[in-house]
Amino acid sequence: PERVWAGVGTHMATYEGTVDMIGIARGMGVLGIMLFSYDWAVASGEAAGEVPFLRRVGEAGFGR
Repeated sequence: PERVWAGVGTHMATYEGTVDMIGIARGMGVLGIMLFSYDWAVASGEAAGEVPFLRRVGEAGFGR
């Protein structure tokens, strides 16, 4: 169990959907989460003004 990571398809979800999937995985006790596709998240993810997609997800999904 300590080696199972949840794979979240950010390229197939909205920002809110991504955060929801992270919350579900964390609620199940998953210790690690991988986001797919990094290239999409960096280039095309839903930014909010000057705040990039990955930063928004990190703050909402992990409190950072």
